[in-house]
Amino acid sequence: MISLVFYILIFLIGVLPLAKISSLMQQDRFIIRGRYGKELQEGTAGFVVVGLIALLPVILLYGFRINIGTDYWAYETVYDFIKETPFSQYLGYHFIGDDDYYCEIGFALLNKIMPSYRTLLFVEGILGLLIVLWAVYDFRNEVNAGFAIYIFLCTQFIYFMNGVRFLIAACFMLLAVKFLVQNKSKEFFLCILAAALFHKTALFCIIFYFIKEFGREEANKFRNFLLVVGIALFPLLLSYVMRMAGYVPAFSRYFSKTNYAAEFGNVGFVGFGWLMHIIPVCIPLFLLGHYTLLHDEKAKILFRVYLLEIPFRMVGLLNTWYTRFSRFPQMIEVILIPYTISLMQNRRNKKILIIYYVIWYAFYFCYYAVVNDGGDSLPYQSILESI
Repeated sequence: MISLVFYILIFLIGVLPLAKISSLMQQDRFIIRGRYGKELQEGTAGFVVVGLIALLPVILLYGFRINIGTDYWAYETVYDFIKETPFSQYLGYHFIGDDDYYCEIGFALLNKIMPSYRTLLFVEGILGLLIVLWAVYDFRNEVNAGFAIYIFLCTQFIYFMNGVRFLIAACFMLLAVKFLVQNKSKEFFLCILAAALFHKTALFCIIFYFIKEFGREEANKFRNFLLVVGIALFPLLLSYVMRMAGYVPAFSRYFSKTNYAAEFGNVGFVGFGWLMHIIPVCIPLFLLGHYTLLHDEKAKILFRVYLLEIPFRMVGLLNTWYTRFSRFPQMIEVILIPYTISLMQNRRNKKILIIYYVIWYAFYFCYYAVVNDGGDSLPYQSILESI
């Protein structure tokens, strides 16, 4: 219990100054000054730097941990192995599918250039937050960055200390959706590629491209119809989709390993516990913010991507390892919720939703840390304690 309070306290120490900075930016009252008093032109770089400074307590929390996270020592083993292996040798064995060299190129390169495992931990934390801040920046006029980062930390921080490669890929996917909203196709696919360099399964998210707004209204209506029908019928299609995915060379490893093998006998879907990840988030937002979700172009795109969390969570019923896929669309909550709330006209409803989601995500963080994570990140342990 003490560690849970400690985590949330560190989150608040980081996000509250960021929330204030974001509020001042929306009022054009926040100015970054450079050397000799010269004002720096507002831009992504300045915002990200200020954001990382505000979130320094969170970065320290992530970087100084020891034996925190299910795969903490496994990732250290990967670091030692890659550090001692010539990169050309790694590439050769990686492309022929050798299991000892399975780790994706982007993550392998990151390990290779870091002088120590401890340094790698800090860089991972900075990289993840940097990408998320970058994604949030373009919504700065509507989205309070502190609120957005709070949602990110409550939903993803514990997993970030376990599935490091996957979570970095998920951060790139949030950035990809930002470009999708802006109708920047080239940048979207570049983000998909960057995500795949950390985890190949990010290639599944190419389907997000068809969520964007197309030039013809008829095409958008037909796509929306297919989306609703596809989600409704996904339980019937799931076994076929996953069997087909098993024949794709890039994903074959995940189907050849015993612990990753799909149990198609579970397609009957006994139990709906996974809905607790969906209903508390989706229903209140739609009940009070449905006008925005149905009429604002950006909100519509974000909401459609978010709805894909439903089929992505269903995939986890075939194997608990597959639940990680749901984190790709779940990341959209970071922008979707504060963006939708900001456009609501009813101030009372806005306050109700803000209070509700602050409480809900604190509860969700505790639930995930204790139940889903099995306490692998509790109690918090720091390298400083052993000095």
